[in-house]
Amino acid sequence: MAYRDAVALQNRLIYNRQDVAAITGTSVETVDKWLHDGLPAFKDGRLICIERSSLIDWLRGKAQRREGFVRKQPHNLHTVTRDEELFPGIELA
Repeated sequence: MAYRDAVALQNRLIYNRQDVAAITGTSVETVDKWLHDGLPAFKDGRLICIERSSLIDWLRGKAQRREGFVRKQPHNLHTVTRDEELFPGIELA
């Protein structure tokens, strides 16, 4: 097992396209569209790398502009935080 695989997803500072898709609950094709739309990233050889802080800032800005996000009503009385809406299934520090 590679070291990268041993580090929990929520503890990583750099993500690849598949990581971003898993975190945001989208497809890799959607992440590719976001990259085309300006999601900040850099290349390390053939690997596209996305910094965690840049991803969070970019998605928050996108959500504030209401671009491509549909807000759903929570099914329970739990108050949904902004980060929970942007990143379903992952707890952000």
